[in-house]
Amino acid sequence: MVRKRRFGVAIPKELAESLDRLASILGSDRSRVVSEALSLFVQENLHYLSPHQCRGVFVLTGSEDDPSVYGALRKFRDMVRSYNHSHVGGECVETIVVSGPSQKVTELHKALMATKHCRLKFVPIACPVE
Repeated sequence: MVRKRRFGVAIPKELAESLDRLASILGSDRSRVVSEALSLFVQENLHYLSPHQCRGVFVLTGSEDDPSVYGALRKFRDMVRSYNHSHVGGECVETIVVSGPSQKVTELHKALMATKHCRLKFVPIACPVE
């Protein structure tokens, strides 16, 4: 049996309403949806928690080319395995496959978060589970 721990979290009213609607549509409850979302968030950010060999894909979306992305890619070129830049519906979509020490993945993650892109997501590939 999985042990559970309760704690309070304050979120904006609109987000809570969306969460409730989504849980209803999924035939689930709020706690399960939040638990699954937090589990994914932790998995996507394990490279921040402990040193390990990390592999994954960064996905950046935004409305303009940002030269700072290219600067970050040059700085971390030793761990960038592939890079693709596309345009979809007037938005830039960039995918960056990386492999390297989690500390360097963390540094690249922070550098990419500092760019002007609208959204950044890291999808781990075979990162350890905590």
